Amino acid sequence: NMEMHNAAMEAITEAKEGTQGEYYGYESAGETDSFNESRVYSWARTRPSRRQPWKAQQNFSNWIVFVSRPTSSAYVGVRKLNNYIFYVTIASTCIVIFVAWWAAQRIATPILRVAEAARSIGQGEFDSEIVVDSDDEVGTLAEEFNVMRRNLKTAVDQLTQEERKLTTIVDNLGEGLVVVEPTGYVLYVNPVAERLLNLGDTSGFNYITLDTEAGEIRWTNASGETGAEEITDTRTADLKILSASQREATRHRTMIAEISVEGELPENSKHRILRIIASHFPDESGNVAGTVYVFDDITDEHEIEQMKSEFVSLVSHELRTPLTSIKGFISLILDGKTGVINEKQHESLSRALRQSERLAELINDLLDISRIEAGRIEMKQEQIQIDAIAERRIEELRPQADEKVISLLLETTSVLPAMVGDADRIGQVFINLIGNAIKYTPDNGNVTVRISMDSRNGNSESNGFHVEVIDTGPGIPVEEREKVFDKFTQLGSVQTRQQGGSGLGLSIASGIVEAHGGKLWVDTGDNGQGSNFQFFIPIEGKA
Repeated sequence: NMEMHNAAMEAITEAKEGTQGEYYGYESAGETDSFNESRVYSWARTRPSRRQPWKAQQNFSNWIVFVSRPTSSAYVGVRKLNNYIFYVTIASTCIVIFVAWWAAQRIATPILRVAEAARSIGQGEFDSEIVVDSDDEVGTLAEEFNVMRRNLKTAVDQLTQEERKLTTIVDNLGEGLVVVEPTGYVLYVNPVAERLLNLGDTSGFNYITLDTEAGEIRWTNASGETGAEEITDTRTADLKILSASQREATRHRTMIAEISVEGELPENSKHRILRIIASHFPDESGNVAGTVYVFDDITDEHEIEQMKSEFVSLVSHELRTPLTSIKGFISLILDGKTGVINEKQHESLSRALRQSERLAELINDLLDISRIEAGRIEMKQEQIQIDAIAERRIEELRPQADEKVISLLLETTSVLPAMVGDADRIGQVFINLIGNAIKYTPDNGNVTVRISMDSRNGNSESNGFHVEVIDTGPGIPVEEREKVFDKFTQLGSVQTRQQGGSGLGLSIASGIVEAHGGKLWVDTGDNGQGSNFQFFIPIEGKA
């Protein structure tokens, strides 16, 4: 039968393979009957068995059975099974989706509430309480989140109160306060600073530059991180530095500046005098994180100080003339120009001459400090040898050291270059520092003057001399070291009061050194004993 051709050929082929061939099979692809109806043909052949030898004897081992059925009826069971599996799968999927949705909603809804509450907290809203309606892990998470929210709200409320309190305190300070980053970006300005500089509302101005060389304070409204991208507005105030100081032991610089601004000023005054204190503050790594500027209006105090200085200068000049005459007449009497005097008269006149000379020194000190404060002190610009100046001043003071059996030494390197400066004024610095060292060093002590080359910040262009005056006296407490450079300041010990003095020597020495572009400071002496007054002075003098 041609209709079973493919299935028969396959059965015959497998039968020839014997025990190695297949024992059953079917064929459906391309098999049709004479009515052109698709049919499924299957076949099976007998399998020889050693347990049933009768099959071989009766020729049952080589039989092949062919079965043919229409495809529509042959696959009825398969189609039913497929339909059953399909509907079961659809039903199971729907059930699984529903259960998954229900579980996801039960788990995700509290988590979404937590996320929403976290978003609210991130925006500064702490009133979003999460409703907990379960006792599982998600409920525990929500409850812990509510506790955290309440703690955060309490902490933020406390910080806000402290910030408001601090802002109120700073806004009501009597001094102006400006805080800036190293780039000049303004972090904070209090109202007093706006008033002192007469800048009005500075809320839109984000950069400040205090330019001492150009002589101005510049406020800039600029965009960008550095403020250089686009400048939309600028306000300036003229600035004239009257004096400036910076001690080695501190992190701040103090300036007395004259600011030309319009506003509420004292009568008959065209300018406002401000004391500007610039202090650096560090970050966690110790690097400079910014600068705090404090502006203090000292216009009235400055005018009073000027009046006092002018009065002292006037009185000193008026006292100098009669004092010179007194000293001259006493010297004539002591020299016997006016006649012979006895020993008691000589002793009394000698005492009067010494007191006159002391008064003359005090008057000279007052005149010097007045000139320094007024910025009228004149410094010669000439080539000088600092070691030669020190040696001459040491020889002048050696008799005082010998009276107390004090060893007075000068230590220098072999060859020191010349410098530009005023020999008399630098000599005055040596006189004041060495004289103080001898005055406060006990008998049989040591005073050493040490001069060496040095440079500031490793810059060869700022080469200069480092001078040290080291004694073995009682020393100066750390908390009083800055005060010793103030006018009329002396230490409070009994020994200091017994030594006398006007308290102007160190202030004058500091002014002279700063007028040469240098710095004067005090430290502990050698081996932690005594004092070490040091100053750095550049070779080329003040620029």
